[in-house]
Order: sequence, then structure tokens, then C-alpha cells
Amino acid sequence: MKTYFELPAKYHLIGWVILIIFIPFGIASMFNEWQIDFLQIQVREEGSFLKPQYENFTNEILGIGILVGLLMICLARLKEEDEFTRLLRLKSWQRGMTVNTILIILSFLFLYQDDFFLAAMFHLFTPLILVYMVFRFSILSLNRSIAHEK
Repeated sequence: MKTYFELPAKYHLIGWVILIIFIPFGIASMFNEWQIDFLQIQVREEGSFLKPQYENFTNEILGIGILVGLLMICLARLKEEDEFTRLLRLKSWQRGMTVNTILIILSFLFLYQDDFFLAAMFHLFTPLILVYMVFRFSILSLNRSIAHEK
């Protein structure tokens, strides 16, 4: 079977460590307006109403950290990977993206103004979270059915 881009199994743990480090800071940044001072950078000579002179890149760094951690978790191979688990992984990507698309459509229909903006920020992370949850649920279901047959 043709191999696809996957990370070695050790990246699963590395991804979790990165995620556990970045999520609390991301929550603090989002809801308490916490920022890292040295990430305050002058981006323009003069500021205006819509374009401030200084920008703080804390949110960007934290968002990238969370996405990198989630991506490592989702792309890391299992210790025992075969064609069937690759098929489960592919189906998980399909199902996760379908559920995410439905959530986005529901957000368009039922959320407005600030609530929609908050949901849109979370939708940056939900595809990878959903893919991982569907894949782990598929593996758990498979293990249960195998144990039940024995």
C-alpha cells in the first residue's frame, strides 16, 4: 500500500506536551487579555484608527503552537500501524471534516457578532480535534469488538 505522510509514533507524545503547554496560555490570552511583553513589535511608522503602530504577536504564537501540537498528534503513527488503521485514519479525516463543516454551517445560521467571531476562532482548531476524537473512537470500537469476539 502506498505510504502517506505520517510522523513517527514518538511525535504523538511531543504533540501532547506542546498542546498542554500552549492551551492554558491561549485561554489566558483569549479571555484575560494576557500578553507577552517582548512580543510587542512596532509594525508601522504611524498608527491610525484601524492600523495601530504596535502589534503584540502573543495570540499568533500561541495559535501556531496549538495547531502544531494538534497536527503532531493527528499525524503521528500508532506503534502498530497497518493498512486497516490507515483506512480508519482516512475515514476519521473524512468524518471529522464533515462534522466540522456542519458545525461551521450551524455557526453561520445561529451565531451573530461576537459569538460568531469566538466560534470562528475555535473553528481553527476543531478540525484536528474532531479528526483525533473520531480516530481514537474508531480504534477503541475496533479493540472492543476484537475483545468481544475472543
